[in-house]
Amino acid sequence: MQFTFYSFLMAVITSSLMIIVIYFLKKTKFFCNAFGVYMMVLLYVLSLVRTLMPVEFTSVCAVIYDPYVLASVMDFLENRSPVTAPLPFPALYILASAMVLVAMINLVCFYVKHTKFQRGIRKLQDFSTRREREILRKVAKETFFVDHKVSLIKTDKVTFPIVTGLLHNVVLLPNCDYSDKELELILKHECTHLLNNDLWLKALIHIYCCMFWWNPLSLLLKADIDFILELKCDNNVYAKLDSMSRLDYAKAVNDCAIRAKKSKGSLKAASVFSAFARKDANKLHAYRLNNLLKIGNHGYKKVLPATLMSIMLVSMFVLSYFVVVHPYY
Repeated sequence: MQFTFYSFLMAVITSSLMIIVIYFLKKTKFFCNAFGVYMMVLLYVLSLVRTLMPVEFTSVCAVIYDPYVLASVMDFLENRSPVTAPLPFPALYILASAMVLVAMINLVCFYVKHTKFQRGIRKLQDFSTRREREILRKVAKETFFVDHKVSLIKTDKVTFPIVTGLLHNVVLLPNCDYSDKELELILKHECTHLLNNDLWLKALIHIYCCMFWWNPLSLLLKADIDFILELKCDNNVYAKLDSMSRLDYAKAVNDCAIRAKKSKGSLKAASVFSAFARKDANKLHAYRLNNLLKIGNHGYKKVLPATLMSIMLVSMFVLSYFVVVHPYY
């Protein structure tokens, strides 16, 4: 097992193909109905792992020789091209240095932005009541089965409920009136995010995007996984509710989105957070409500195509470790 430029290239190609396929699979009803969001999260995680483990198994690895595209690219990167021949250093080293430098800048900016947001939270004026804090304490204990410290801040600065904080968990609520039932459902959603470690997964994906900023598909992964984790969290909460509470939950999601449109909160959320509802995603909001109410769900009639697609992606992930592309010289 070894790491080379070509094994890294193979990892990027495989991961990018998986992201593209999963993105379009998400739009097909048969895949969503057969496997739902859990399989999509798993497949996205596999694509993430593939990029972060760019190795090849040399003893059993099959080499595919490319005489056209990759050969021309390597000529350019190793200064065998007329364009790069005058350079004092190989273009590959210059390109790699630039990629690492920008990645480091992105990581620093991400850390500064997140830290600044967490410090700003401590300065917010808190309008939460004792009743609301008691409901949060009760919901947290039911979710984690032990006393789990989650802070609650009710403020004019946010437009929708969010949970943030990797080490010190904080739920931020807009400063408006909630019924006990609505507040309990919102807090169940946010505590379920914490139970599933969704914030840590989002942090990992943000770090991944900082490192692989040059791959536009990393941005697609970040945007898509954020929404899929919301669906996954909805399904986790929904499974524990009775039929009337499920309708109340869907209504709470819709009401929070409506309030968010009317609200003028000024606090810009950090990169690592999960929102109960948002005001700027009408199509995604409709998709989410359809998922909650199971509109258009025709059961498991098309399990076979979804199964074959999943096997294909997992096979692509495994086989990519035993295949590598080299330039043909």
